[in-house]
Amino acid sequence: MAIAFLIEIPNMNAEQSAAVLRELGLNDTPAPGQILHVEGPMEDGGTRVVDVWESQEAFESFLHERLGGAFHSAGVSLPADFQPKAVWPVNAILK
Repeated sequence: MAIAFLIEIPNMNAEQSAAVLRELGLNDTPAPGQILHVEGPMEDGGTRVVDVWESQEAFESFLHERLGGAFHSAGVSLPADFQPKAVWPVNAILK
């Protein structure tokens, strides 16, 4: 069953987010195991992300193996307490 994640990254602007996506090589293609990635600005600054992954394990693998390094290479700080704000099973994805 697919899993959705709500992620909020304070103090990350659109340019920084684009730099991380470039480092990951994900501008047009999702990462293996990723079904959906949606992001935009938060009301008080920062970036909000909704991701849907094939499994919790696929998300955690991506997080530990690729995301931290991409943030570092892009010159963006990943919060030390980085955790999804919410996680839930996905019943349907409508396109």
